[in-house]
Amino acid sequence: MKKIISIGLVITMCAALSLTAFAQDNNFQKETEVVNAEGMQTISESKREELEVESVKESVPESNVMEHTSPSEVSEVTKELTKKKNERDAVENTDPNYAYLVENDYLMQGNLSAVNEMRWYAFQANEKSKITILLQMAESVDADLYLFKLDGSTLNLVGGSSTEGLGGVEYTTQVVETGIYYFAIASYNGTGDYIFGFYQSSLDANNEINDTQDMATNIDFGTEITGVIDNVNDQDYYKLVLPKRTFFKFSYTDTNGYVFGYLGSNNGNEIYKLTGTDIYDAAAGTYYFRVRSNGEKYSATSPYTIKFNKIGNVADDSEANFFAYNEKAGIILQSTKDASRYYVNGNSININYSYYEDCSNGAGTQIYDIAIQQRNDVKPLLKNPNDGFDPRATWYHESSRPCKKINSKYVLDMWFASTQDNFYYINCYCTGAYKQNHLWKNLAAVEVIIDPDTGEIVDIVDFNYFYSYAVGDNRMILSGSERLNYL
Repeated sequence: MKKIISIGLVITMCAALSLTAFAQDNNFQKETEVVNAEGMQTISESKREELEVESVKESVPESNVMEHTSPSEVSEVTKELTKKKNERDAVENTDPNYAYLVENDYLMQGNLSAVNEMRWYAFQANEKSKITILLQMAESVDADLYLFKLDGSTLNLVGGSSTEGLGGVEYTTQVVETGIYYFAIASYNGTGDYIFGFYQSSLDANNEINDTQDMATNIDFGTEITGVIDNVNDQDYYKLVLPKRTFFKFSYTDTNGYVFGYLGSNNGNEIYKLTGTDIYDAAAGTYYFRVRSNGEKYSATSPYTIKFNKIGNVADDSEANFFAYNEKAGIILQSTKDASRYYVNGNSININYSYYEDCSNGAGTQIYDIAIQQRNDVKPLLKNPNDGFDPRATWYHESSRPCKKINSKYVLDMWFASTQDNFYYINCYCTGAYKQNHLWKNLAAVEVIIDPDTGEIVDIVDFNYFYSYAVGDNRMILSGSERLNYL
């Protein structure tokens, strides 16, 4: 079993060290605890300042420098930095104080001339970043990779890769916070050449690490995901978790010809595209997607975007194949061919309503009895776009006598009718001072608004006794009627 090399600098173990990078060697974490730290070197203050100065110089646009510094001064600063870099690179990087600086998309060769020898490199993260190091060794050497963060003058081990075998590959990728970092390539067995690639990106650091299906980033409806493929081996996994059957749309864009694909689900369910539309239908489950390089292009600064938009949930009723929807409102109306069963956003629609109140007093009689009965003979008017009775999405603001209290939002506005005229009745018996409110009426049709999140009736639109007939300050406010699209 491989053991970490005892090296000449102060090393402390980070409490939050992730074991993910060391999955190929489960004893790596335990064995690092035996590192001998007595009499070890620290990073010199001048070395730390040099790293910071060079990083700042590289990150400031030339135009900004010219506003405050004369051309001759800029030239002198550049010469001095170049001189320092050349002096440093002329020294073997077997000591962290002489680590070579690397930056994104950096390829470098090196040589390990003795067992236990370490070659040092350094980089700076000016913001939260994802870093990837891919190390390839010659057949004559088995090297390990160690990643450290500089804390004052102490290097804390925060990651790495340690696999056994000559001529192998070491690979580490992780998200790092702002700071100065070092990594060491150390010979465990043998000597020989190596080459590594270093990649650094920050645009999608909050979504990383998501390089495997088990680490897939969750997709939230309505939220645009921005990501980058920062090296040719990079691949980003995403998952869409659906608790119910759902209709949705999605968009994907990039400028580098990446491959965006659907990988499958956790339960064998598939995603279907509705014929002649850009709408997709998926049952409950977790669905996996991946973005990867086409084998040639990658970029830490040229992003791809993914966005999934939910239209609504639908019921798992194999006979309910009539659909009408409004994407803006997030409403899907669903029904069987004979309109015997009907749903909104997967919820069975229930228009049953009953109101009874006796407010009689010495001035007169007031008995209010209003009801809607949902019976087999009562059917929704589903597809009559030219007669004004077609279902619509409407913005509900408020009403003074609702059947159900809800906040302002889009609701489903639809008509129901029957060949019989008694499923909706208004039996309001009023006398004396209240005789003007008297109404005794049976109706064969009614317009109602439905809560798409429950399928329950919110209020009666037409004919509404309180808003259209009875004396009093009662009202309902609706606006923004939107037609549904039929599938």
